Amino acid sequence: MKYSSEGFIYPYTHEEEKEMIHNTEKQLAYDEGVIQDIEQKEIEMIKNLEGKLSVEDIAEVAKLSVDKVKEILKEK
Repeated sequence: MKYSSEGFIYPYTHEEEKEMIHNTEKQLAYDEGVIQDIEQKEIEMIKNLEGKLSVEDIAEVAKLSVDKVKEILKEK
């Protein structure tokens, strides 16, 4: 932030600032293990759905690619 005779000049737009705050909060959550827990629960959900739904349906529910779901299922 700079000050000129016209007032304060902000180097970022409001939207850019909101995105930076969101990214910082996301990184802090990841560092604290919150996101890792969420990712682990998603992996467990995908593995639990195996045999109940097709790989394509699991990918759609999990919002992942079919290849990523196949990769997760191979990690058993």
